[in-house]
Amino acid sequence: MDESANTDFGTQLKDAINTKSLWYDSELLPKLSEDYRLHLTALRVLIEELTKKSLITPDPYKKDKKISEVSCPDDSDFNDTERSVKLGTRISEYETTLDFICNYMKFSCEYLTMDKIKKLLMFNNVFNWENLSMNSQRANSRALAYCVNQLKASANPILLSNLSDAMYKTTQALKEINNGLKELANFQKERYKLDVRTNVIEYSGFSKSSFCNTTAFIAEIKKHWTSRMPKRNFASELISEIAAEETSPNKEDFRAKLLKDLSIPEKKVVKKAPVIDTHENLMDAIRTLGSLCNQYEMVLQKIKDNHSVLESEHQSFFDKIAAFFRNLFGRKDPTEDYELVIVDKQSNAKKIETLNYNTFYDSLEKRTTYYSSIAIKNSPGYSKINMQKDPAILDFLHKQIADNSRLHTILTALDEFFKTQTNTKDRARIRGIKMELTTIKNILIKTNQLCAEYTAYIDEQKQMEKLGINE
Repeated sequence: MDESANTDFGTQLKDAINTKSLWYDSELLPKLSEDYRLHLTALRVLIEELTKKSLITPDPYKKDKKISEVSCPDDSDFNDTERSVKLGTRISEYETTLDFICNYMKFSCEYLTMDKIKKLLMFNNVFNWENLSMNSQRANSRALAYCVNQLKASANPILLSNLSDAMYKTTQALKEINNGLKELANFQKERYKLDVRTNVIEYSGFSKSSFCNTTAFIAEIKKHWTSRMPKRNFASELISEIAAEETSPNKEDFRAKLLKDLSIPEKKVVKKAPVIDTHENLMDAIRTLGSLCNQYEMVLQKIKDNHSVLESEHQSFFDKIAAFFRNLFGRKDPTEDYELVIVDKQSNAKKIETLNYNTFYDSLEKRTTYYSSIAIKNSPGYSKINMQKDPAILDFLHKQIADNSRLHTILTALDEFFKTQTNTKDRARIRGIKMELTTIKNILIKTNQLCAEYTAYIDEQKQMEKLGINE
């Protein structure tokens, strides 16, 4: 036996495994973590839509359940009449576990042992995302396929696009995850083999003469196993691989292949022209639009205060008598309508429009709440829009810009109304909103500018394609 050759190989093997372990921790595993997060985002979009259509009934006790490890939901059969509740409970359990994986599980070689990898691979296979079929042999996949088909049958084009995009992203993410986990599993086998080499074969009591014979070599490992590898399983297949790498006449070939497999993939550096992320540009516009919520919150408070000032002027004795008789005879209070002077921004022409205060206030409040849900990156509202195709997002932005421009005109008229319709003695109590209106206008201009930049870039790319120019 060539001692120096074995020593060199042992040193090379340890260095290769340590280096590959660092590579997994810094490169591959963070990517798997991000893929799981992408899957979770897509899953929540699907669950939200299935719940809206009453196709599933989410587990009402979901928030009370705490988990500390990866486990798979039940996959036993159930009747069609139980589908909504059973699938709702199981997909809720799946979401909770997926949330645990994304936010609490450590993605490292030390943590992701073979047992944990097997559990993750089993979990990833709870639903056959790549081929959801109503003919599936598994109850969960079969039920989910039915519900998704029902949802698609009644979906509008935008929802249909969102669903297709969510399913595609989930399928791609899980494909990357499964490939990465299988690769990591092979690496963990090599770490197991290295432990055997370090703790057993390099042990001073290990017979050096056994290296001359494969059978004797394996027998010697078994002899020292209990004392040197307590509580570790004896993996016969992997022990045989070690024997081949240490005693086989072709051991040099086995060793060379092993070191090659443990080498770090080289990053191919390809110089590319700067690529503009058009989708991210649109999402910048979404976040900019969402920032309107702060201005509308202040506007809501001010017009509420102004409305109260105006109402206080109609609390005379006769007003109270009239209200008493309305209540007595069960008649509704008169609607709180405001006659606003709307000024056309293009022609400066003026016209009178009737605005119902309560309806307008409720509508603006809902708009404010919605914008607050899309203003923060990775929030549920933001993620839902992020899943859509670029043309759908652009159409959404154009409609919002038009709606808010119209709203800006109404708020300008309402601000003037409060200032002119209150009694002179109360006008000092009226709170103006000109500052907020200016900020709202600037936000709309910025949002429109981002949309225009996106459109200009897309048009430029189309023109270059027509000319046969490929950057």
